[in-house]
Amino acid sequence: MPHDTLTIRGRNVQARSPEGVTATLGVAEFVRKLSPPTMNCCGLILPRGVSTFFSTDSTTIFFWELPPAVHHVRWISADSEVPYRMPGAKVLYEDRRIALPYIVIVAVFVKDPAGRLVLSGRNEAYFRTAPLESLDDELLFPSLLNISKFPRQVAASRPLSWICTQYLDRATLAAEPDLNTRIRQSLKALRSTTLEAGFNYSSEHHELTSYWTVSAKKIPQVADLDRWEQLSREDPLFTLEVPWLPAKWRGRKMTVSSLVERIQTLFSAHRSSPDSSDALARIVFEASANGEAS
Repeated sequence: MPHDTLTIRGRNVQARSPEGVTATLGVAEFVRKLSPPTMNCCGLILPRGVSTFFSTDSTTIFFWELPPAVHHVRWISADSEVPYRMPGAKVLYEDRRIALPYIVIVAVFVKDPAGRLVLSGRNEAYFRTAPLESLDDELLFPSLLNISKFPRQVAASRPLSWICTQYLDRATLAAEPDLNTRIRQSLKALRSTTLEAGFNYSSEHHELTSYWTVSAKKIPQVADLDRWEQLSREDPLFTLEVPWLPAKWRGRKMTVSSLVERIQTLFSAHRSSPDSSDALARIVFEASANGEAS
């Protein structure tokens, strides 16, 4: 019985029927049609508040959304001996109750040598004045100490709005054997680091600055802590009307999708579909070298 034939040459796939009818498709599109995207959480029960996530072979990025609320924070006092934690000196903090808008914690997990998802050290935080509903939704820089902006000379290889995780015990988090428990504990640890650790001027001394320092120059509502607290008492949701600074990178506004693209590029995690016969051949040769092909 005659069969259809398939020829892969260069960047095209050509199909020919026994009757001589031919059709051509690009290799990349052919591969995408062979294995279309599917939705699968791979055994993970998504934690409450996770709006979306993106996975590649080497990273999984969670967008974890916290609703607007008044938060009890420890903010560095004007009387502190030192501007940040250092040996032999004490940082003096004072308790503050400040309203914050939607907070989006962008948690980046990577695969360890055993292929398990573990929290990386490159996690980010952003503000929003409305819940996420689209991949085109824009993100805002968070007016918080301990969320770092990096100097221009290294910014291209660093997170855009980095959560300082110097004292986060990622090794203990990574040791948890259960996937669901490990993800949840890691997210909770990031939240605690973002909102419950003492707010000091570590970012101003170890990176370039914090996004609170940047924001305070342009947003009077949060430049003065006493005023911020007063506004929070008067209207806990006033932060939804504040003109927070738009998150940008090289003049481009950061949306959910553009931030994912940036993070995946930093981790070299974005793998495009094979687009030529040479690329397909490399898959076969690599499998053969690993003893996977017959």
